[in-house]
Amino acid sequence: VKEAIKVNPYTRAIEQLGRLQLEKSAPKKYYTALTDIFREYTSERTGIRSAQETTGELVQQLNRGLMPADVYQSLAQTLQLCDSVKFAKYIPSNDDAGAATENIKAAIVAVERSYQTGEQKK
Repeated sequence: VKEAIKVNPYTRAIEQLGRLQLEKSAPKKYYTALTDIFREYTSERTGIRSAQETTGELVQQLNRGLMPADVYQSLAQTLQLCDSVKFAKYIPSNDDAGAATENIKAAIVAVERSYQTGEQKK
């Protein structure tokens, strides 16, 4: 019986983002996947029960020194954009998709860096 290899949440999230960028998904599917990748990473890394939180609640939870203010602001805007695409039928541009992916990635990198250096606030 083989043991399942546990993949680091950071590595998994970055790999998932890379695969998502290569897929040619419809906007709603793409932005839903972006949000899911971020929420899964956040849940595993920080313990925030992000799947049960609204976007507003998640954004408030993340405002505790886990990332620089500019990354936090970009993340908040990106998560709101994702909600607009998923729920309000907003049609994003291709530039929006690239920027959203980069903003999610920057937030994941920042959270990971804060955990690696022990700077997270309890």
